[in-house]
Amino acid sequence: MGLTDLLTALDEEAAAELEQARRQAEEEARRIAAEARSAADALRAGALAEAEAEGRRAAARLLARARAEVAAEWREAREEALREVLDRTEARLAGLRDSAGHDAVLAACLAEALAALPAAVVVHVDRRDADLAGRELSQRDGGSPPVRADLDTWGGCVVADGAGRFVDDTLETRLRSAWPAWRAGAAARWAQAAGTGDGGPAVRP
Repeated sequence: MGLTDLLTALDEEAAAELEQARRQAEEEARRIAAEARSAADALRAGALAEAEAEGRRAAARLLARARAEVAAEWREAREEALREVLDRTEARLAGLRDSAGHDAVLAACLAEALAALPAAVVVHVDRRDADLAGRELSQRDGGSPPVRADLDTWGGCVVADGAGRFVDDTLETRLRSAWPAWRAGAAARWAQAAGTGDGGPAVRP
């Protein structure tokens, strides 16, 4: 499973968890709104204009509190879901070497890095990937740069040329590069699916 597929799968899991948190936040919002209406109704029961005005002010204060609390709960739930996606992604990438798709991922990283830096004179990999990297590189046309097993990484490689240029195509670096844009996109998708803005579920009087 590639990095994009993995993030997509975890996106769906986290979206379901976030939807549950959204429903809980809406229930809490309805409870607070009901309290606001009850407080206003109780004060309106008196015929005095001041009591009615105070009732409106009390209701407005309670609704403002409800909106603030629900928005905070929504943001907290969203951040927790995003942290969970990142943690799961890191755990799965860290264990990728034991999966059936590891060989293909390493081959893809090697091909991508060498395409970006075709004048590479050395390929750095994790010692656990040295033999596989050597076999993959031996199939390249025009010879292959030597492999140095001096990385400690989940997978992937770093290639360097004689001028000091290098391409870091390790899985850790790929995830760090992909995460900010993916995080922003996931947050927007979850908000759209829930019918909310960044402030969370709406609270209406």
